[in-house]
Amino acid sequence: MNADRAQLPSRLDSARAVMGPLSIGAFVATDHATVRWLLDDEPKEATGVIVTETGLRPVTGHDFAGDPREVRERLGLDLAVVGVETSALPAAVGRVLGGRSLCDLTHLLAPLRSCLDEAALARVRFASRLASRAQTVFREGLAVGVSEAEVAAAVFEAVSRPHDAPAPIVDLMFGSRCALVGMPPTGKRLAAGETALLDFAPLIDGYWSDSCSTVVVAATPNQEIRRLHLAAMKALERAIALVEPGRTVGEIDRAVRDILAEAGYTCPHLTGHGVGLKQQDYPLFSPVSTAVLREGFVLAIEPGGYAEGFGIRVEHVMRVGAGGAELLTTHSLALV
Repeated sequence: MNADRAQLPSRLDSARAVMGPLSIGAFVATDHATVRWLLDDEPKEATGVIVTETGLRPVTGHDFAGDPREVRERLGLDLAVVGVETSALPAAVGRVLGGRSLCDLTHLLAPLRSCLDEAALARVRFASRLASRAQTVFREGLAVGVSEAEVAAAVFEAVSRPHDAPAPIVDLMFGSRCALVGMPPTGKRLAAGETALLDFAPLIDGYWSDSCSTVVVAATPNQEIRRLHLAAMKALERAIALVEPGRTVGEIDRAVRDILAEAGYTCPHLTGHGVGLKQQDYPLFSPVSTAVLREGFVLAIEPGGYAEGFGIRVEHVMRVGAGGAELLTTHSLALV
C-alpha cells in the first residue's frame, strides 16, 4: 500500500463536499486525472471511481457491461441525479446512466485536484528538479555540428534513473525548426548563431513538471533574436510577479501578451497552464479566463514568440504560495 494513501481521506472529503450542496448521491469519476487523484494509482487497472456518501469504489469498463438497470442497481447508481465528468464520459457509462439526470462536476473538481497536497507536491518538486537538470545538460551539450538527436540522448541519459526512467514530453529544435513551436528531435545539426530550444516535461510517479529554455551558441545572437528573448524574459518576470492567491489567470495572460505585443510579437500557444496529474492541467491560461489562483496550485508559465527562421520560448514552474510564486524549476534562461 502506498504510504501517500494517508492523504486520500481529504481528497475524498473534498469530492463529497462538492456533491452535497447539489444533492448528488453518487459521482462517477472517469477523467484519468480525477481517478488517479482519488485512488493514488491503486488499483492501477481502475479506469473509474464511484464516490458515494459512504464509500469509494474503483471500477473498470467491465463493471458497466450488461443490462443497464441491473448495472445501476449493482453499482448503486439507480438514482435520480448522478455526478459525472462530461468531457471524459465513456459511452458505456453513458449507456448505463441513460435516463438519469447527469450533473457535470468537471469545473468544480478541477480546482480541487489542482491544489496539490504535500504528497503530490513532493512528486512535482522531484520532477521539477529533473526538468532543471535536463535543461542544464541541454545547455552543456550544445556545440556547432551536434545534432538534435545527440543532445536529446545526452539529456535522457543524464536524468534517467535505473529501472525508473522519466516518461517525458520533449520538444527539441535547432534553427528554423524553432519557429515550428514544438517538434521532436531529428538529425538536424546546429550551426553557429542559430537558436536551440528544449521544452522538457518529465512525468514521475504520476505527476508532471515542465521547463523550457532557448540558447544561442558560438556566435553573438542577432538583434532580432536578442529583442525577442528580452521581451519573453520581461513577460515571464512580470507573470511571476503577478502570481498570488486571488489573481485571475486572465489578468496574468493579458500582461504576458501585452509585453510581447509591445515588441511586435504574438504568442500562438498557451502562455501558461497548471501542472500536476496532467501535463497541461487546470487552469489553462487565456486572456478571457476567469479562473482564480488558489494557494497550492502549481503553474508553468511559458511566454514565447516565433518568426521566420527562429523562435524563442522561456518557462519556469512555480507553486502558488500565500505570499506569491515559489519557483520549483531553477535552470538558467540566459540566451548565451
